[in-house]
Amino acid sequence: MASGLAMSFASNDMLCELLSAQAGILDHNVSTEVATEYERGAHDALAGLAGPFQQVLPELGGQQATEAARMTIVLVGALWTRTHPAPAVRAVYTADPSLAFLLPSFTATLERSLTLFLAGLLFDPDR
Repeated sequence: MASGLAMSFASNDMLCELLSAQAGILDHNVSTEVATEYERGAHDALAGLAGPFQQVLPELGGQQATEAARMTIVLVGALWTRTHPAPAVRAVYTADPSLAFLLPSFTATLERSLTLFLAGLLFDPDR
């Protein structure tokens, strides 16, 4: 599940770019009407992403599947931003690779993060 999601998101640059800009930029530059329409669509998309989590991992309940979907979106946005720095920052990393410690592989890091998060959900004593 984690591997498939990581590869799927990695192959969709524009979606990842939008998810990385959504909370910090896009949400701050729209009207209430536009935000309402977007949030309704996001709610439906989140529910659509939760479905496959429950299908592949039937041990997850509905709440945990929704939590997994929500965390996936958060991780994609955060990791995309971190792994696709601005040109000036990329130049710094090229000039001094020792400073690139925060430049992980998007796909590998997303896969590992999702694997660990899902494992934690499966063993969560509160579920």
